[in-house]
Amino acid sequence: MNTQIITISTFNGIVRMLKTSLFFFWGIYFASIGLSGLEIGTFFAVNSFASILTILPSGLSNDRFKSKNLISISLILAAIFYFGMASTVSFPILLFLGALIGISLKIYDSSSDSLFYRAAETENFNKHLGTFQSINYLTISLGTMLTGYIIGLDIAFKNVFIAVAIIFLILAILGFFILPKNDTTKFEIIHYKKDIFKKDVMIFLLVIILFATHFGVEGTSYGLFLKETLNLSSLQTGLYMGLAMFPMAISSLIISKKLKNWKAKNILLFGLLLSGFGHILMTIKIVEVSFLFRTIHEIGDSAFFFFLYYGVSKIFSMERIGGNTGMINFVSAIGGAVSSAFFGPIGEKFGYDIPIAVSGGISLLAVIVVLSFVKYFDHK
Repeated sequence: MNTQIITISTFNGIVRMLKTSLFFFWGIYFASIGLSGLEIGTFFAVNSFASILTILPSGLSNDRFKSKNLISISLILAAIFYFGMASTVSFPILLFLGALIGISLKIYDSSSDSLFYRAAETENFNKHLGTFQSINYLTISLGTMLTGYIIGLDIAFKNVFIAVAIIFLILAILGFFILPKNDTTKFEIIHYKKDIFKKDVMIFLLVIILFATHFGVEGTSYGLFLKETLNLSSLQTGLYMGLAMFPMAISSLIISKKLKNWKAKNILLFGLLLSGFGHILMTIKIVEVSFLFRTIHEIGDSAFFFFLYYGVSKIFSMERIGGNTGMINFVSAIGGAVSSAFFGPIGEKFGYDIPIAVSGGISLLAVIVVLSFVKYFDHK
């Protein structure tokens, strides 16, 4: 196994564990300090729009600078965010911090993805991708359960934030020394335009933005649905979330081995169908049934993300992968921002199950797009 891939995958898994395991609890935390649904939606919208402004510059920067240096900078910013969250409940300051973490984590996402694509061997790409994603999902699953357990112990969010900030600082220093260096290049904007403005790429981006609408919903409504609608404790919420994500690690490994037989377009359709129907049916107000369909949704997400990384490796030039993946993250952030602003107030007024179900329906619309232009998704 490529040692660089193991290093990148393990480091990335730890960072995304810290990022994602707390993400699902933000709605609960903000409600506990008295924020309204509109304010929660506004926070996530500001977060997403700050990400949008950051994505393209950070993507292009990864073609010009060392990705590991950008990763260290992003993690220092993340540490500042968590120290700030531990120090204030002022809404205007929270909005500033929301923008800061949006900038931080999008720099990280662009840099980590760019580093992976450049380190992965073409002939073993599926295998490397299976490793990268399975470690990612395994750490997120374990981290989410651990977060639920810690919060269930009545440990103050403030102390959790401080601990996470310190870990991010340690990772910022560690990443500078252990992550591999990438080659840098300089291209004119016209080169990126030629990569993006092609019919197959534009349709690819449309599917991504439809799928991404459920990201904003999960930030504003998912945790509150589990707490307010299903009446789960913090520990139960962590177990529900973490255990549902665990099969993602297994499915990524299976897909990496079976992709040639199953075909990429079938993986995409399978992922969208499971993700969409899973999101809709997880709103059934029976915990065991809801958990089953949440697990199905997560398996669908893992299939979609596998296709996403695989598709990017096929349709984009690796020399300009930083800027090109920046566009992928850009449209994804737009979907998250719009859905955050729209569904945050709706969840508070009509019930947190409504945004979840509607976003699942939007994912199913992406199935229609894929079937309408299926030839563009038949990557060999």
